[in-house]
Amino acid sequence: MVCVIDSDAEVVRGQIPGADIVAVPNAHAEVPEGPGFEQRTGFLFVGNFNHPPNADAVAWWKRDIAPLLAETRPQTELTVIGNDPMGTARELAGPGITVGGTVVSTLPYLHQARVSVAPLRYGAGMKSKVGEALAAGIPVVLTSVAAEGMGLVHEEHVLIADTADDFAAAVQRLYDDPELWERLRQAGAYPCGQALWPRSYEKRDLRHAGQPAGDSSSRSANGAFPRSLRKGPIRHELEATQ
Repeated sequence: MVCVIDSDAEVVRGQIPGADIVAVPNAHAEVPEGPGFEQRTGFLFVGNFNHPPNADAVAWWKRDIAPLLAETRPQTELTVIGNDPMGTARELAGPGITVGGTVVSTLPYLHQARVSVAPLRYGAGMKSKVGEALAAGIPVVLTSVAAEGMGLVHEEHVLIADTADDFAAAVQRLYDDPELWERLRQAGAYPCGQALWPRSYEKRDLRHAGQPAGDSSSRSANGAFPRSLRKGPIRHELEATQ
């Protein structure tokens, strides 16, 4: 059995003693980091709206976070992209929120926005939207739920906030501070790089990979993939698991 993050693998091992289980993280391509601070504008949320936590995240943004930002940045919009077959995201469109639906590639949007946001209030596993943003060189403001499983540290790799007031303040701060933006852009790429699927791991026989992640010879001592093993290319498209 394959899990995405080590903590999930440990839970499954506890439920199914003796099961052959391995943690294999999400894969994201190394791509050009794109334009700098001054050439970017707006906020970005990427998500598959077949997944209820994404709709809840945008609804929370619209109801509780956006009004706080509108006090100081009324013209700055959130762009929302992703699979939306039932029109859930479209129903949330309005002043300050533009919904683009399914796109061929997320990369142009990741290179246009200044800040990626992930205001997820529930959900599990490693969030593709977060890794994708960090890999593309856009700093992220996210909740503790959205940061799960990636080893992200508040103020070191990303900004983490769990209340509407704190989230709005973090977004405003990152949006207005070019030094903080560049520092997080550079630092955030490192844990994302650790989570990329290295070539050596692709060749590994997962049938014999049931040992705890920390015992894997394909990982570093702390259980994360070494930055030096990052490889590509991988097609950079909107993933169904966002």
